[in-house]
Amino acid sequence: QLACCRCAWWRASPSRVGDFVTAYGPRLHPLLAMKFTCPASSPFAALAKAVCAAENVEATLVIGDELCLEAETARITSGLAAMKLLAESGNSRYFYPKAAGPQASDQDTKIAAQAMANVDQWLEWCMSTLEAPAALFTENPAAPEGVKKAVETLEAVLVAQTFLANDHFTLADATIACILNGLADFSLQSYPGVMRWLKTCNAQPCMSTKAAFKCELVKSSVPVPPKAIAAPYNSSINRAVIKNILTSEGGGRSLAGQKLCVGGWVKTGREQGKGAFAFLEVNDGSCPGNLQVMVAKSIYPLSAITSTGTCVVVEGELKETPEGTKQAVELVATRVLYVGPCDASVYPIAKTKLSLEYLRSVIHLRARTNTISAVARVRNALAYATHRFFQERNFLYVHTPLITTSDCEGAGEMFQVTTILSGVEEAIKVEPPKEEDIVAAKENVVVKGEEVKTLKAAEKKDKKKIAKAVDALLKAKEEVAALEKAARMQGGLPYTADGRIDYSGDFFARQAYLTVSGQLQVETYACALSNVYTFGPTFRSENSHTTRHLSEFWMIEPELAFADINDDMDCAEEYVRYCCKWLLDNCYDDLQFFQKMFDKECISRVEGVVNNTFHRITYTEAVDLLVEIQKKVKFENFVEWGIDLASEHERYLAEVVFKKPTIVYNYPKDIKAFYMRLNDDNRTVAAMDILVPGVGELVGGSQREERIEVLERRIQEVNLPPEPYQWYLDLRRYGTVPHSGFGLGFERLILFTTGIENIRDVIPFPRYPGRADL
Repeated sequence: QLACCRCAWWRASPSRVGDFVTAYGPRLHPLLAMKFTCPASSPFAALAKAVCAAENVEATLVIGDELCLEAETARITSGLAAMKLLAESGNSRYFYPKAAGPQASDQDTKIAAQAMANVDQWLEWCMSTLEAPAALFTENPAAPEGVKKAVETLEAVLVAQTFLANDHFTLADATIACILNGLADFSLQSYPGVMRWLKTCNAQPCMSTKAAFKCELVKSSVPVPPKAIAAPYNSSINRAVIKNILTSEGGGRSLAGQKLCVGGWVKTGREQGKGAFAFLEVNDGSCPGNLQVMVAKSIYPLSAITSTGTCVVVEGELKETPEGTKQAVELVATRVLYVGPCDASVYPIAKTKLSLEYLRSVIHLRARTNTISAVARVRNALAYATHRFFQERNFLYVHTPLITTSDCEGAGEMFQVTTILSGVEEAIKVEPPKEEDIVAAKENVVVKGEEVKTLKAAEKKDKKKIAKAVDALLKAKEEVAALEKAARMQGGLPYTADGRIDYSGDFFARQAYLTVSGQLQVETYACALSNVYTFGPTFRSENSHTTRHLSEFWMIEPELAFADINDDMDCAEEYVRYCCKWLLDNCYDDLQFFQKMFDKECISRVEGVVNNTFHRITYTEAVDLLVEIQKKVKFENFVEWGIDLASEHERYLAEVVFKKPTIVYNYPKDIKAFYMRLNDDNRTVAAMDILVPGVGELVGGSQREERIEVLERRIQEVNLPPEPYQWYLDLRRYGTVPHSGFGLGFERLILFTTGIENIRDVIPFPRYPGRADL
């Protein structure tokens, strides 16, 4: 350990500084980035500059009055803690006893010199007598002998004086106090003088705050990078985006020779040249590719930056790599500006390949993996393409509510939103009213009612008495209602007279749910503003554990006024094709990653959407085909007219029969939602599904029923209560308009384009039965 870097030499002659550099320079250098702020004229500044010069690490000095020394680990040695605290205090008297001034007598000068010598002696004593036993005791508390002997020496001195070297607190006291503060397992109860002294030391201003490792970002000295590669809002360090570097002309060769600053997380780090330098693979999340950064040991302690997961900000010169290497360029570091350490021994995201299932258990860290970061970029690109597609076609983006009182799908698999459960535990403790109490309350109502009648029938009516009697009657009725309501409480929940849960006292005064679709609500805007769309989260409480179901997922739902089913199919087809082309143009490197790691067909599948028109076939024609096919191919689900096609049927049509995306339309009315327009055959509705290879159904849509009498009949047929849908019927009562729309499950689009198998891995924070992390 370095107790304050042997601070006795801070004020020494040049020869003593030379001795210090020779003896301790190699030990000080690995402690380089803790940020010390002190006057440039301070002894510490002079010594640090001398050490850095001797060790050839000038780049670690910050221009100005601040010095940047880098720390190898987050643990600060006790001596360094004292050095940092004292340097920050800015009080020179902590460094030396008060020196004699120019007008001092010989006696004063002699006293000051002796006091300074005392500081030196105690620091020498600390080095020779206390440090080694303290380090041994820290590793092995069963060996306290050396520390005990040193503390006994301190006790003998401190019985007679307040501080060690003089009549006030000095660097000697700070250094030794810091070491004793670190010996938590050594009891000082038998040493009252030391305990008093240590308490006094710890009360000093420079000791009042605990020294801690600071991850401070040092300002970069590199020039502002070209706009084409610069990261926005990073002017403090002028950071360049790694993707922009790697995609520049010649894979970055056009930027060779430039001084750049990059920041990111270390994917892999390896020391080379017998520890003389290290290669870091740094990724900032902008692309799947990493930028290789070479760091020499003279720039930074290599062991502190090579661990996977470490965050680094590095500046240096971009240079071309030798012919035949993986990357065209690498950054040769001249300075490490920031290190966010990562303990590789406990870091959950190791270098080795991890299963996607395991990554769901560390959901807060999984975005750092290649797979999930690539999914995030694809998801972002598809979301942007979605808004771009509809905005370019003058659709209005409408925010529909997450809380609804209507079931769009009619399946009843909805999460309920309620506050009545919050009072259940207290309500259970309340005794229900007795029957005789209710009878007595009702009789009281009769009595109060007779009183009102009598007063009203009198020849000379007293309005004040009548009003008072009426008020008493109303209160009596309220009491009866409250008693009856309390009597209907079961398990702490309120019930109505007909045995149903009473939601009149709930937050929304009625049953409310998380939406399964924003379609019904967005139709209200389509019937006023023509073409609109909504894009947001939806929820379903289906207790499904398949790889294709989530409890929370995102839907894109456009509505087109004055459009029929054919217009709807055209829009859906063009939208899916637009998204796929956008990925090919903007995320091709991510698609290549998925092709290599997960699905060899993913790029050709996406290209197939872009380059082919979708095949269209009616439901009846599709079933006829499948009926013939099932004579030769065994399906798990039997095919006949009227069934809802299973995923295996949908995929067979898209993957085997037509070998491209397929639109099936005109489905039986009994398997589709009530709002879909009834066809003239009275058996089918104008509904359509887009089926794609690898997924099956990707899009579901329909022409909406604009005829109010037909819609009312359909609501009745599917046994939905008409009251919650009166507003929906109003859209048909007042200026009804033919309109169509569709819904696309956003996560399914990502599954289709990436080849990822489980839908839980294409949404940032998956919710499914039993799991709702973060």
